[in-house]
Amino acid sequence: MRKNKFTKMCFSAVACAAMAVFGAQRHPAMHYDHYWNEYTQSFVTKIFLKAKTRDTVTTTMDQVRDIIRKTYEVSGGIHQIIYLVGWQYDGHDSKYPSWDKVGDHCKSSWSDDPLTSLRMLMREVREKYNCDLSLHLNMTDAHEDSPAWQTYCDKKLLCYDKDGKSPTVGGAYKWHSISLVKEWRAGVSQKRIDDLLAMIPELKDSRSVHIDALYAHASPLDGLTIEDDSKAIKTIVDYWHARGIDVTGEFLTSLDMIGYFPMVYHFNLDESQRLRFPVEVISPGDDVWNVRKERDYYGSKKPTHGCPVHTSPSSGCLYEEAWGKGCFCDMSAGILGGNALAASLFRTAFLFTWYNRHPLVRHVVTATDYTVERTGGVVVNVNMATGRLSVTEKGRTVVDGGDYFLDQTWGGGVILAFSAAGCNREFALPSGWEGCMSLQGTSYPSGKHVSLPVSCGKVRVALARNESLVLKRAQ
Repeated sequence: MRKNKFTKMCFSAVACAAMAVFGAQRHPAMHYDHYWNEYTQSFVTKIFLKAKTRDTVTTTMDQVRDIIRKTYEVSGGIHQIIYLVGWQYDGHDSKYPSWDKVGDHCKSSWSDDPLTSLRMLMREVREKYNCDLSLHLNMTDAHEDSPAWQTYCDKKLLCYDKDGKSPTVGGAYKWHSISLVKEWRAGVSQKRIDDLLAMIPELKDSRSVHIDALYAHASPLDGLTIEDDSKAIKTIVDYWHARGIDVTGEFLTSLDMIGYFPMVYHFNLDESQRLRFPVEVISPGDDVWNVRKERDYYGSKKPTHGCPVHTSPSSGCLYEEAWGKGCFCDMSAGILGGNALAASLFRTAFLFTWYNRHPLVRHVVTATDYTVERTGGVVVNVNMATGRLSVTEKGRTVVDGGDYFLDQTWGGGVILAFSAAGCNREFALPSGWEGCMSLQGTSYPSGKHVSLPVSCGKVRVALARNESLVLKRAQ
């Protein structure tokens, strides 16, 4: 482990604790009065359907429904916001900038028509499983085999170098970069968005889309700079927002973009910025692009696929788990086996949503401990010698290593318990559960009913390796 450079540093941000986007006072970094969907108490992720470079389907629509159903069950009803990757044409990154065809691989047991299948699933999971199912899109890439390719060439909507050429960017997913400034001025961006919403009106109910690789490009032949394209990005996000839809992004290229995107999938803000910008303003996804975990990030390791991750405005936190990760990377059908889904959810969304009920107060680092303090007497600690995470609330154990005992507000109030290695221990019930005499619920992955007596405000929980529980008050 690299030596910590922050010994005995202390960052205070008590004022952040009082900030809430939906409260009376809007945080100064917010561009909008509010976001349309809710990200701080939700599980936000992507499900990968198919790659254009493969004939096989990674996740079928029937399996998508199973993932959403299982997430609902093992969480006791958490709100889900899920983006489908590779829903169009031949799969991920195919035929852009065209969005007008749902791929044949989106057929399902309930419909042989891909578009009908998708729309029916979006409606079903919203009604049954508290899930806003949406789409993973791209607005910056143009492929030569796209039905819209000739239009983009004729209208000169691509980025061109000083010699008038539109360079091709790499690998199996070869593409040309679209000039967002020129596309917007030509009214093509607006038409793309409006046509998609007309084709899939359920997107308006989902209130959120994810736009991949949404970063600026220069077009030297036209005298257009990165700054010009960055302004166009904000204009495009405003256009989505005006239609009742948030845009979540892949990453931040500058702090100036904060307040436009409610959630960034590959989150990279550092400790001081986590304190400065509360989750109501920008919610984190995973920590895939954490600079501190990429040994050669600025050196020999080059950004893949032309993606300018080296322009990220920050380095990420040394211990992201002490702050909370909203999701774990892309999901697929493989997550359905055993209790792998629950194990991943506890480390990310379940702990993250629990953290978010207790606004940040302070971050303290000593020679041995990395600590994040929150309101309500919540102390999050990472032992820097062992990496062990512990979370307490007024002395009550919430997380101890791989053991979790999290009270959540959804589903009428649930307690979610989990052990990575297996445990047999007592946990004190949280505030608000006074007078509860017993807990009842379900064990996963077995699906067995459990009943646990409460004595003196404590409950003994015996869990096997990677076993989880969804518990409620006994009726």
